[in-house]
Amino acid sequence: TLITAYCVELDKVLIPAVLETSRNLDKMQLIVNSETRNVPRSFTWRLTEMFDIMVANTFFPVIIHQFFIQVYYFMNSRLFNLLLKQPELCTVGFGFRLNYAVSELQAWLAQCRDKDDQYSTLVSKAGEQLGHVRDAANLLVLGKSYFEEENVSNMGNVFPSLSVFAIKQLLDAFLPDELSNERISNAAKRKLETACSKATKPAQLQLDPFSVPQAAIGVFAAKTKQRQPKKYF
Repeated sequence: TLITAYCVELDKVLIPAVLETSRNLDKMQLIVNSETRNVPRSFTWRLTEMFDIMVANTFFPVIIHQFFIQVYYFMNSRLFNLLLKQPELCTVGFGFRLNYAVSELQAWLAQCRDKDDQYSTLVSKAGEQLGHVRDAANLLVLGKSYFEEENVSNMGNVFPSLSVFAIKQLLDAFLPDELSNERISNAAKRKLETACSKATKPAQLQLDPFSVPQAAIGVFAAKTKQRQPKKYF
């Protein structure tokens, strides 16, 4: 399908950009091929490319909304799953890089809204799909004494997209780096272990990048049905 093919191509840009090893966040970008004289470009250029194509071909705004909500959920899933698959990335430094990526994606949505007010809903709905990666990034950069001092129940309010199992896995994998030499205390680990023993573990922590929660696009599906022309014959 179009969305699958597009996300596969987007993945080739997104992951390398976020894995950029430079410590300077201003350099978290891709160097494109020699045909464009190696000009640095943000990974969001892929989003702009597709958005401009859809607008130029007069796609209904509701279709554009649905498309990019699915794209944003895909990016959220891929970046969150990346942390789960590569625990060595669970550092303060990588948390800041993830936060930078999220801010770029939010800024791109704001640009769409500035072009036309009819895309204002896209800003909120697509932005909501970044919950897992945003919460994971905030967890990594937050002072680790918080997890020893705070009640586990309150952690759900601070990281609403993360289950206690996801919080525990990310903290178990957390590593000190050049930005922070903090470690997770044994008291915090025991607290999370106790909470997990009392909760029902999900079948898996990784997200399905192509399985967008229906609630995210349901409102737009309803609007699409409302706009169907009446049948007189």
